Amino acid sequence: MLRLVTEGDVAPDNIEQVTVHAGSNILNPIRYPVAANHLQAKFSLPAALAMIALDRQAGKREFSDAFVASQAMQDMQRRIRTEFDAEIEGQGFDKMRSRITIQLKNGHEISGWADERYRGGPENPLTDAELEGKVRSCCNGVLSPEAQDNLIRTAWSVTDLPDASAIAELIRV
Repeated sequence: MLRLVTEGDVAPDNIEQVTVHAGSNILNPIRYPVAANHLQAKFSLPAALAMIALDRQAGKREFSDAFVASQAMQDMQRRIRTEFDAEIEGQGFDKMRSRITIQLKNGHEISGWADERYRGGPENPLTDAELEGKVRSCCNGVLSPEAQDNLIRTAWSVTDLPDASAIAELIRV
């Protein structure tokens, strides 16, 4: 979803509908077609995709009750549907396979397959900048930007530290 909306420069207001084509290994664990709060959003594929459509990310801020309950988020979730795909199901369960189709209000469609190599895994690792961004996202509102800088700088040099507990001290609040 992120690749499609980013490469296509798709504004949330231009999305008519999103369809996720997947097998049962992805669709069966979905408990909430429209999440009402942060906990439900964790078990809702439409919620995660709506976050990405709206904010180009699905992080700590997006998984908050306020964001999930917002009118924009509620509206976007209702434009996302899931569809069982027998062809994807027939490919087996060794990987997480899915295809997304975004129908735009102007009648155009953008479609693409998800990368089967999960993001952040050994076959598709985060870049250093993405990893640092993830740390900042997790620390936002807890550590100051300067403290985040210090944590990141120290973590990158963990092998030079005489004692790794120095990192734990940096995240004490």
